[in-house]
Amino acid sequence: MLCRHFIVATLALMAVLPAAGQAPTAPDPDAEVVAGRQKLPGLQLRLLFGRTEYELGEPIEATMRYIYTGERKLAVLLVSYDRSGRIRDFGFTATNEQGQLLRDPVCWMGGAGGGLRSRGTLTPEKPYEQKATLNEWLCFDAPGLYHVRATSHIISFDTGGTGWGGPVIPLESDPVAIRILPPDDGKRRARLAADEELLVGKDQEGRARALRDLRFMVDPRALPLLVRGLGDEFGNAVHQAQVGLTSFRDGAPVREAILRAIQDPARVVWPSRMWGYSHVLACLEARAGSAEGFGERYRAAGDRWHQVLADRFRDGLAKLPPREAADATVDGLAGGLLSRDDPRNWRRLLDQGAALPPERREFTGRLIQEYCRQRSLIPALRRVADDPNQPAALRSGASVALHALGEGGYEAVVAADLVLPKPRFTAEAHDTLGKAHQSEVATGLLRLLRSPDWEVVDSAAARIRDYGAGVTAADLAGALRRLDDPDHAGYAHAEESLLEALAMKDAAQAIPFIAAIAHAPKWAGNGLRDSALRLATRIPLPAARSLVQALFHSDDARDRTALALGIAASWQDAEDARRDDGGAPLHHRSRRFPGSFAAAAYYFPELLALYRSRPAGEDRAAALHALGVITGISAHQKTAVQEQELLPRWEAWWAEHHAEYGR
Repeated sequence: MLCRHFIVATLALMAVLPAAGQAPTAPDPDAEVVAGRQKLPGLQLRLLFGRTEYELGEPIEATMRYIYTGERKLAVLLVSYDRSGRIRDFGFTATNEQGQLLRDPVCWMGGAGGGLRSRGTLTPEKPYEQKATLNEWLCFDAPGLYHVRATSHIISFDTGGTGWGGPVIPLESDPVAIRILPPDDGKRRARLAADEELLVGKDQEGRARALRDLRFMVDPRALPLLVRGLGDEFGNAVHQAQVGLTSFRDGAPVREAILRAIQDPARVVWPSRMWGYSHVLACLEARAGSAEGFGERYRAAGDRWHQVLADRFRDGLAKLPPREAADATVDGLAGGLLSRDDPRNWRRLLDQGAALPPERREFTGRLIQEYCRQRSLIPALRRVADDPNQPAALRSGASVALHALGEGGYEAVVAADLVLPKPRFTAEAHDTLGKAHQSEVATGLLRLLRSPDWEVVDSAAARIRDYGAGVTAADLAGALRRLDDPDHAGYAHAEESLLEALAMKDAAQAIPFIAAIAHAPKWAGNGLRDSALRLATRIPLPAARSLVQALFHSDDARDRTALALGIAASWQDAEDARRDDGGAPLHHRSRRFPGSFAAAAYYFPELLALYRSRPAGEDRAAALHALGVITGISAHQKTAVQEQELLPRWEAWWAEHHAEYGR
């Protein structure tokens, strides 16, 4: 028995000891910092307030100060706006006098993140401060003493790449005590009155500010105003109203106020505004259960409430005045809440479309041209298409619809609309024209390139790139020379579109422009410079060969990085095209440049040199990816050992295939 116990104990000890001759692996200090198990020496996050006392419902401004006294290079993510509705890269927690955590006013963070971001550095000589409003993250329900902490993920190790930074360093501040005092009712009433006055104004930013102020109060008297905000046409205002309503601890009065609003016979909730109502109702319903399963409950409740609102919309549509009914019908057809097979819906648009605001007319015209296909509507469509006083977008939409129904003679109307500055040049309209009227369209689009409005120029250039069959290579070269003038330095997107169009028509003429833009000082640091290099990989052989020397006379790493990314993108275009079972390309880039993969492979030696010359960073990663997709030999787990094993295999591939590419 003693012997058996000794053997078991020995085996257990061997299991936890390193093998003979093998030193124990020391933990990576950087990994420990990134994991939050260890602090980076010299790095500190401090939370600062201007005062120690605030009234309940008062906006509380806080400052997060980042201080660093070490020698490592650190990057700072400078973020001031997030599309999701609240910045996700930092936040706050707080406890009350009983040690309970405060509620988060945001019930559900939907939508994609991202927004206004840039990159900075954190040094001992240059601390960084980030300001925020505490009420965005915390619901203060009652007076009392609170201890607040800040958390942050905006500091990272600077690895020298071109992105936001390297591995992120999580930070947390020490707690700071603030006291919340009972509100002054006179001041509160004055705030409510001022916010209500802003809500009836035409300034959409003013309405959003008012609703944000109302949400911080968490005051029952603000409920009707917040519910009114759910129907606002401005998305930022709706977001403030939503968060304000879900901030109330007791959801019953909020639900009752919303139901009273949507059941009002005089109110019709439009499709574009339904989500504001259904989101709050779903949040209130879902949070009544446990934290587990919140997402499933929210989605089920959201679908149910959306259906209730959709039924109310359809029932109330007939009660709206004619112009408002037409405007609501546009939303209903676009959102799938109204049947596109019901002629009554199209009659509303054909009868009242001219009375809609200009931006709505354009969208209405596109709906008509794409979906209006009832033969009983031919007389109404002809009435709009034949009336020169009708808005051009509506006439064009009706004309395309007539063409789809077998009625001819309306191509000139379509051509006239396609050269207007704003309407979208669609595939349906292009197919309607066929080969007729192409010169008319080309002349109009080239004329728009001379507009002083950069949006008009960008739009015209994009339409020339995608559909400008009547625009010649000489026209494109002339337009590029004109836009290359210093007075037109803001037309980068237009130049890129015209370059692509020229490369498709005549690659030889495009090459001098690409080479000039790639190395022109005025484009240093501009996206067009990278775009020109990416475009170079899409010019089919043999035209692309003459561009190699011009591009690689520079030692600029940006050139090589852009080229590597371009090669990878070119390969992806070709791969996307192959995935379509019908053989047709999935998007216009693949259609325009069928030889892109061959051109990408032609750059193999330069790409391999780039990979070898960069020890780390985004350019090396892009080169690794591009070399892998060109050769079909890549590392799934990109460890240093595996990457090293790839080099001889890549070289062997090139030795076998280089003659195919004339190198």
